[in-house]
Amino acid sequence: NKPPSNNQATSPTARLRLPRHSSPVGPSGRDMKRTSDWGDSDRSYKRSSGSDRSWQANQQNMPCHLKFLTPEALASAIIGKGGAVIADMRQRTGCKISLTEHNEFFPGTDCRVLSASGSSEESLADLIKLIVRKIEETVQSTPSESLGSPGELKLNVLVPKVAVGGIIGKGGSNVKSLREESQGRISISEPVGYGQAQEQVVALGGSRQAIEMLMAEVNKQVQALVSESWFDSWAGAKNVGSGGGAAGMGMGKGYGK
Repeated sequence: NKPPSNNQATSPTARLRLPRHSSPVGPSGRDMKRTSDWGDSDRSYKRSSGSDRSWQANQQNMPCHLKFLTPEALASAIIGKGGAVIADMRQRTGCKISLTEHNEFFPGTDCRVLSASGSSEESLADLIKLIVRKIEETVQSTPSESLGSPGELKLNVLVPKVAVGGIIGKGGSNVKSLREESQGRISISEPVGYGQAQEQVVALGGSRQAIEMLMAEVNKQVQALVSESWFDSWAGAKNVGSGGGAAGMGMGKGYGK
């Protein structure tokens, strides 16, 4: 028998090589890489976000965290065409930014969860300003119930239950001062989740300056908990489910309505 040449496959599996640039195909025959309405934008930003790094490594380098609730219009604006906007945000702030998938929403809402990690409270403060400005740009062209209108913006964030106490202050003194100084609005939902990692939706409303001032306090109170044993678990948790619903954000304790 003549032995196979170097150019000849020696086994059935050797002949089953996929084309170099092929993409996985789902049960419906659809290219699984196409997961968003704007093409490969989600994939592009995920590749640039360093998602292949271990969570532990990110915890050491970026111990500070915030979570934002992003309606689809805001998520799209933050990602940008081909992931260009989110890549620019990462470069300018040094933060790691990721979003849950299109069908993964925070319970009771139509919002994806944007998780941000930074090396310091200040780096997250820089990111907050960029996100608030992106909301302002979005409502200029398309006002909405979830994001507000020009001059009256809306932003919702997820905050550990323990941090909410600091935001409110003794007898509501801190939140009262925040409302008066910023001329903004703040309301807090009931806790979601279990144990010390329970979180609450903090809904903010007002001008761009008001939102930034309120978020500065939220950021401060959240990062004050970085050394707590449960903080990393909260930061890495994705309390989401498939499907959406009417946004019940801001319901509950109406501080500063």
